Amino acid sequence: MSGALTALSDFLGWNNAPSDQVSIVVTAGGASRQITNWTSAVLRLGIEIMPWTATLGMTAARASATGASTLNPGDTCQVYIGADLVFTGYVITVVDDLGPEDHMIEVQIASKSVDLVECAAEFSTFQMNSTNALAIAQAVASRMNIDVISVNGAGDTDILAFSVS
Repeated sequence: MSGALTALSDFLGWNNAPSDQVSIVVTAGGASRQITNWTSAVLRLGIEIMPWTATLGMTAARASATGASTLNPGDTCQVYIGADLVFTGYVITVVDDLGPEDHMIEVQIASKSVDLVECAAEFSTFQMNSTNALAIAQAVASRMNIDVISVNGAGDTDILAFSVS
């Protein structure tokens, strides 16, 4: 039986091996749709990089067929590699690139951490007492609805007094 399934999966071009295909799930107007088959993908990710970004491209003809041509700046989206969620963010720009040989659509996406980079932290007081780095990060990020979690106790060091500037 497994031989028949192998032959069928080979014929259909499907298998359960991990995928490196980049896709996005875009939410706009209460509806979600997945866009795949990008012809180019550049993802900038790292612990030292904020916000994470993705630049995705495809031909205009393919973009029209997949619905990528209807993307708008500000749309919320999730970036996936295979079945793994890489980050959640926003469509920043959609650029039509018309060249002598082709017509491309380029979509630039930034992670939700862009809200932290492009904001001013607001606190009810300019002094925080008896806190830790994790609590400070959670207070800043909570205004943007971003969860901050501790990994292996990071941020648990006590800070007696912290002045917010």
